[in-house]
Amino acid sequence: MTTKSGAETTKVTSTKPSERPKNIITKKAKDLATPSISKALSGETKSEEAKKNTSEDNGVVAEPDSKLNNHFTENELHSLWPVFIERYADQVHLYNTLKALPILENDYLVVISVENSVLQEKTRLLKPEIIGYLRRELKNDLIDVRVDLEEREESEVKIITDEQKLKAMMQKNPTLLLFKNKFNLDYSG
Repeated sequence: MTTKSGAETTKVTSTKPSERPKNIITKKAKDLATPSISKALSGETKSEEAKKNTSEDNGVVAEPDSKLNNHFTENELHSLWPVFIERYADQVHLYNTLKALPILENDYLVVISVENSVLQEKTRLLKPEIIGYLRRELKNDLIDVRVDLEEREESEVKIITDEQKLKAMMQKNPTLLLFKNKFNLDYSG
């Protein structure tokens, strides 16, 4: 006998006449498997998987789910982007990074540029959420996201110490040097 879930039951009769027969449920090995991460990310649920398994058992092959492939423009992407990044207004650095509008490349690839490796890693952690939001709002399951590290020219020397800051300020404003000399001021760090 087979149950609704596809598990087989076996009647076991006892040697004692006073006991009723017991139904023991045995599960097939494929029913005991762990859930697939790739199927979960694609949105396939356990119930859909069970339907596929039962239809395959009956000799019927289930058709693969159709994917949404709605065409969209970079302008449509840019109009949705501020709505998405509002979620991160409390994380200032991440929010400021995401304020830069992403670029749409061929085959629905959304490219987000970041300034440093820390922001790159934070943005990569958001990638599943970004993809899910964009796919849902733009009705296109082919969207993917790439996070690129922005190459910057090191034209300006970064000011690190207070003394370097003072020197940089004096270069920009020579009257500050006159002020320092007139009052015999010296930086002592």
